[in-house]
Amino acid sequence: MRPRSVRITRNFDTNLADIRRFLEEQQAPQVFWSLIKELFETVIPNLQRFPDMGADFLAQAPLSTEGLMRLTP
Repeated sequence: MRPRSVRITRNFDTNLADIRRFLEEQQAPQVFWSLIKELFETVIPNLQRFPDMGADFLAQAPLSTEGLMRLTP
């Protein structure tokens, strides 16, 4: 089976920047680099090999009030 390509979304990139900023504020930049290493050495290769792993969060109905309010016209 050929590995699939993994696409990094703008939202993911924004969240990663927020995590980096937070960890730098906490004086723990090494934790961010450990996360990056884990993403590139484990998570992304697993997604390439098994693209259907995990839950489809977009297919699940929101349970929070905030989520429900976003869906209400």
